[in-house]
Amino acid sequence: MKLGYLLSGAIALGISLSPNLSVVAQTPAPNNSPRMEYKWGAELNLTEAQKAQMEQIKQSTQSQIEAVLTPEQKAQWQAAQQNGQKMRRGFASLNLTDAQKTRISEIKKQSKEQMKALLTPEQVQKWEQARAGKKGGWGKNLNLTEAQKAQMKQIKDATKAQIEAVLTPEQRTQLQAAKQSGQKMRQAFASLNLTDAQKTRIEEIKNQSKEQMKALLTPEQRQQLEQGR
Repeated sequence: MKLGYLLSGAIALGISLSPNLSVVAQTPAPNNSPRMEYKWGAELNLTEAQKAQMEQIKQSTQSQIEAVLTPEQKAQWQAAQQNGQKMRRGFASLNLTDAQKTRISEIKKQSKEQMKALLTPEQVQKWEQARAGKKGGWGKNLNLTEAQKAQMKQIKDATKAQIEAVLTPEQRTQLQAAKQSGQKMRQAFASLNLTDAQKTRIEEIKNQSKEQMKALLTPEQRQQLEQGR
């Protein structure tokens, strides 16, 4: 569970898969190719055979995604990983074309379906339950009071306004158009070609917002939050 879920609609950046099946960055492999792993909930109790098959799918997916990138993007990606940049921000900085984004989305979707097909009915049920729980947000997992929900909504609205103030008029227009077309916020932000200064400022705003939200929680809720991470 992460503080960012309440803010995801306004501030999410980069590329990800669905809950419990997300691509995250690792230390680059010896050959400097980007490494990826799929984070499946520990509650699924995968067998060694399932893990081995998923590793094969992961490697195939990584190769397919690398094939979509240009040599320059691969070099930029490797540099970002060596600097410890998170995968989402790394992808956001590549200025992917619409065609590349579409192809990568297709690859990820296919990979997710291949992995899901390896699960037993019981594991699929657990995965769906975990997915539904994350979609429910803090209100469902932490039993927020109405007062806490109201205060968090104020923080969220303020955060959204602060982030919009970082954008140029052209970027705000582009973001609004993306929203109206039904584009996901992460993809919409990734297409804005944010400068390094903008990315840094947005990250500062997000961190400040998370701390403000965390300050609203009771000790018991904070403990529950930490246990759910």
